[in-house]
Amino acid sequence: MILKGNKVILRPIELSDAPRFVKWLSDSTVNKFTTRRNISLKEEKRWIRSLLKNEKTEKIFATDTKDGIHIGSTGLHHIDSRDKNARFGILIGDKKYWNQGYGKDAAEVYTQFWFQQIKPLPNRVGRL
Repeated sequence: MILKGNKVILRPIELSDAPRFVKWLSDSTVNKFTTRRNISLKEEKRWIRSLLKNEKTEKIFATDTKDGIHIGSTGLHHIDSRDKNARFGILIGDKKYWNQGYGKDAAEVYTQFWFQQIKPLPNRVGRL
């Protein structure tokens, strides 16, 4: 599945993306707010393979520019389909693309997709 925004394209993460993630997650300014730091290429490839096995609890996409340059990732972690909640995360690993609206566009595209997928329950406040 590919999702398109105004500035980004969200696509499945591939094993060929692993070296970029390793580079980004080894940079202390990039990994400052991540839980994954200083990982090896082998560990990163294992994580990417695990995404395919854990599609019910992890829905993470590579974030590319409209020109096809891989700049990061966007997705949901620890998805709880029963309670309909998850942790949302964005990593713009390529610092050349910081502060230019790529993360914002990725968040908008992804959240729109996700809310269409989970079909939230109607608001029941005041209807007890």
